[in-house]
Amino acid sequence: MEDLKESYSQNIGKYESAAKKLEGIINEIIKNENIQIHSVSSRVKTIDSYLKKAEKYKNPKEEIMDYIGVRVITYVIYDMEKVSNIIKKEFNVDKNNSINKSKELGNDKMGYRSIHYIASINNNRKALPEYSVCNDCVFEIQIRTILQHSWAEIEHDKNYKYSGELPHEIKRRLNLLSAVLESADNEFNTISQEIDNYIKDVNNKIEKDDLTEIEINTASLREFIINRYGKYNIDNDMKSDIRLINELKEFGIKNLKEIEEIINQEHLDYLLASNLYVSITRFLRNAMIIKDAQKYFNKCYKGSWNRLSSESKGIYEKFAPKALNIIKDKGIHIP
Repeated sequence: MEDLKESYSQNIGKYESAAKKLEGIINEIIKNENIQIHSVSSRVKTIDSYLKKAEKYKNPKEEIMDYIGVRVITYVIYDMEKVSNIIKKEFNVDKNNSINKSKELGNDKMGYRSIHYIASINNNRKALPEYSVCNDCVFEIQIRTILQHSWAEIEHDKNYKYSGELPHEIKRRLNLLSAVLESADNEFNTISQEIDNYIKDVNNKIEKDDLTEIEINTASLREFIINRYGKYNIDNDMKSDIRLINELKEFGIKNLKEIEEIINQEHLDYLLASNLYVSITRFLRNAMIIKDAQKYFNKCYKGSWNRLSSESKGIYEKFAPKALNIIKDKGIHIP
């Protein structure tokens, strides 16, 4: 055991460097595929943890394959599947030693469901000097949803009260809770897919110019602005989206066609020529004020903003100079 301890101690620095490198690779490839996830993290087994596990094996140097671990936490199940496909494409996955706990548990059992791959880097990366620290490493990649992760952390923390054999009634209730979390995970997954399908339907209608059939909501508004006005330096960030949607409805706008009717082409051209970047919220709020400042401030303005940006000031000076007087009367700070 002392020889094993010395060997692992000599290599742990290399393993830590490899873990960070792998974490970066996985982060980058997921980002390139435009998959939204909760987090990617990495860890290396401590010497004590490694030695404790080594006691269970005849040949721990060859048999322990998770001394380096990378964990990917997604929001929903079908993003787990997307990440899983990327991992299988980008790394050499050891199928014999990898586990899909969703299949392992079976349909009649409750518990956390996650995917565990034992992998190594592929030949393309081995040929690049920046990945040399990973060349001789095998590692575990674990993929789970945020709810699966929460359950696993509670259920498997051996220092906490839920571990070990519990009274029958308490154990039954924990099993019920596991079932509730699994049901919630599945429902989040279903809703997420329904949102994606809704967005596809919205984009199809936008392409057909069937705008009167599309109601105003966060998803439809974002897709419409990106689709129609993305080239005009409009950022798709909607930090105040609920407030904006309420303002649009109070302005009398019920569908995307009516959004289109308040947008001033000269305003768009000005954004493009001036190289100004604005959020969807600011762009559409400015569009309403340019269209009818009096109506906006009588019906929509609820005191939710009290400062005017210098960019918006320049836009109003050019396209709605009377709006500045109303803004001043409302006590809004003008730079």
